[in-house]
Amino acid sequence: MQGRVRPAWRALTRSGLCQGHLRFAVEGQQGSFRHASTSRVTLAVNQSAPRSRPAPSQRTESRSRGETPSGSFTSQKPRKLAPAVPGRGVSNAFIDEAKRDMQLRRMPYDEADLKWLREARSNVYTLNGKQTELQKEQKELTAELDKHFKAASKGKAKDSDAEVDKTSNATSSTEEVTSKDAELKPQEEKEDKVAELKKRSKAIKQELEKVLKQQEEIRTRSQNIRLSWPNGCHPDVPVGSEENAVLVSVQDPLDILPAEFDVMKEPWNKSVMQAKHFPEGPKPDPKREHLSLAATAASAEVDIVSGLLATGSSWPYLLGSISLLEHALSQYAMSIVVRKGFLAVSPPDVVRADLADRCGFRPRDEKAKQTYFLEAAKGKSNGKAQMPSDADLCLAATAEIPLAGLLAARTIDGTRKQGKRGSLADEDVSLIQRAELPIKLAALGHAFRAEAGARGADTRGLYRVHQFSKIEMFVATDGQLEASNAMLEELRGIQEEIIGGLGLPYRVLDMPTEELGASAYRKYDIEVWMPGRGSWGEVSSASNCTSYQALRLGIKLKSATPPSPESGDMRHPTVHTLNATAAAIPRLIVAILENHGVEKGKLVLPDTLKPFWLAGDKDPNVTWLYTGKLDSSSQPRLKRALARVRSIAKKNGTDAPTMVASFLVLHELTAIVPLAIMFYIFGALGVGTAVLNWLLGDAEDASKESHAARFRTWARIKEERFERYCRKKGYLGFEKQDVKTIDAAGDLGKQSHLAGSFANMVAAYIIVKALLPLRIGASIALAGPFSRTVLEPLKGMFRRTPLLRPRTPPSKSATAP
Repeated sequence: MQGRVRPAWRALTRSGLCQGHLRFAVEGQQGSFRHASTSRVTLAVNQSAPRSRPAPSQRTESRSRGETPSGSFTSQKPRKLAPAVPGRGVSNAFIDEAKRDMQLRRMPYDEADLKWLREARSNVYTLNGKQTELQKEQKELTAELDKHFKAASKGKAKDSDAEVDKTSNATSSTEEVTSKDAELKPQEEKEDKVAELKKRSKAIKQELEKVLKQQEEIRTRSQNIRLSWPNGCHPDVPVGSEENAVLVSVQDPLDILPAEFDVMKEPWNKSVMQAKHFPEGPKPDPKREHLSLAATAASAEVDIVSGLLATGSSWPYLLGSISLLEHALSQYAMSIVVRKGFLAVSPPDVVRADLADRCGFRPRDEKAKQTYFLEAAKGKSNGKAQMPSDADLCLAATAEIPLAGLLAARTIDGTRKQGKRGSLADEDVSLIQRAELPIKLAALGHAFRAEAGARGADTRGLYRVHQFSKIEMFVATDGQLEASNAMLEELRGIQEEIIGGLGLPYRVLDMPTEELGASAYRKYDIEVWMPGRGSWGEVSSASNCTSYQALRLGIKLKSATPPSPESGDMRHPTVHTLNATAAAIPRLIVAILENHGVEKGKLVLPDTLKPFWLAGDKDPNVTWLYTGKLDSSSQPRLKRALARVRSIAKKNGTDAPTMVASFLVLHELTAIVPLAIMFYIFGALGVGTAVLNWLLGDAEDASKESHAARFRTWARIKEERFERYCRKKGYLGFEKQDVKTIDAAGDLGKQSHLAGSFANMVAAYIIVKALLPLRIGASIALAGPFSRTVLEPLKGMFRRTPLLRPRTPPSKSATAP
């Protein structure tokens, strides 16, 4: 009967015939009964129609067609993290190497632990020998006890046969009783010996358990000590603190870096210059501080006060164009990363604390805790914390941690990197398992840092906050060091492409040992010049972690030659992991604001963000800066030239109109001053007169009938006419005379004063024109200092002194005409 009721209820609930009656019946009941009845109906439906799992062949066919197998949410098997495996052994060489790496990183360590670890090896050998002896003795005792048990079982069988014979005969003699008593004595001795053997076996078992417990304690403590060791260091990594960082390159796409850093651009300095030898830049400019600039923008705001009210210090609100800038930067960086072959991932922001610890994310400063832990909800039953699992949860400090969890406890098929298609298990349809090495992952996540400002610097503004958007790249390569080193250079190239596309001046540093984390084998930092802060600010980093994370996360590599007992090594080869920051959004916002600034209430943004600007490229609140990274046809030549002039002017601390005016003034000065100097020098040396005598010759030669003679005659006639005019008017140093006096003197053209001066002028002009490239170069070089020292003070004077008297407003009594 029960089997018939369930289909009836199912038909009633699925059909629409009795919906009104059913709703009335359900609404008329109490709340608890209503939920219970509904649960029973649902349970009956689920029990009567169990979900069928498709056959493996059907799943394979549907997967090949790109379809999802019906009846299952996922066909992946659940994975579980195995105990972490240290990357180094317990030999003296490994201990000395680990001690050196900890000293290079200035990591705290206990010398007693290292001493105990050295002594533990001999203790382990002693315990292993003792274990072998006890197991051997236990085996011998077991064999002897087994022998006694077999003999006892045979004796019992004989006794039972004798008892049967005695009962059948019913008569016994005193001799038989005596022989029986004699046989009982050896039997008692055997029982005593068996009891002694059992006692000894029990003692050996207890002693063996004690030895095994000691071995486990030594093994556990040894693993804990070795798991606290850092990764090794690349041979080329500089040793020491941050001031020993080596400069790899300096790039200034828009030539806006202050002139003090020009020496860093020299190619002969790139491989030898360290941070302690870097030139000091200009002092912090309060006018170019990012919060001050954001306050002058028409539709942008960084609201720190509301963040302080809502959450606390260093939790700002981004409003208007600043928020749009955050979205544009995220999409811009993500588009470049995806084009480079990275798989886009949307990871969780909450991870297990054990996962973060396995990734090596530990605070460098014990007093400044970096991690936000989630408090467990307390249950009503027993008042204890009820966690979703037996592990603590925390907010991810970087998307690197959940991306590492995506690869954790996996065996990656390494045979796919040559383009081979390995066998895909029916129960695993993950994109990760089907990917070829190297596996490239990219994620946009929120990073949570509890230590913002705890290290005593950069607590103002957006440079160091508790929560920020960040795009992280995570790569897994095969276990070859050459492959991971090459991938590190590739990641650095992607970072430089992203930052250079924004028109920001930056430098790349090879970080020293004290700046490496526990997991990093080598690390590059990219820093952008921020004039508002008056210093370089880190915006991204790239690290090669080699096998440090893979061993702790259980990431194995399935190679073409699997491990075999014959080789003596049953371990799977491991992979190398790398991570790099594609874009730390708040710091990029700081760098863009302080380098590109705000003009007339509009944000000046690089044109590479134009395709990703949600308000459209015609947003009236934005001025687009030409960077040369987009198609040149999209920008007119005049606009590109103006953008170039604007960047040069900003580098020199002035604006574009003042810079152009300085260039024009200097260009004219470099023409007039040399022209006047050379004119007077040529006049003093008589260069013009000598040239004229050479060209015109003597008067005797003028009578000859030739082209040269006719030219000389024409030139002298013109010279006499021009001299007559100048004498008549009193020009060019001549005394003013009348026509009669000039004719009576009869010395026109004999002094060659006018012609010589004209020749000197022409010669000076020709030389000045020949020096045009030098004049242009000098004008460009001196335009910045000239505008700062001359024109800018003049502009300030004119601003303080009004040129026009302010117009008085008309009186109210005035009447209109």
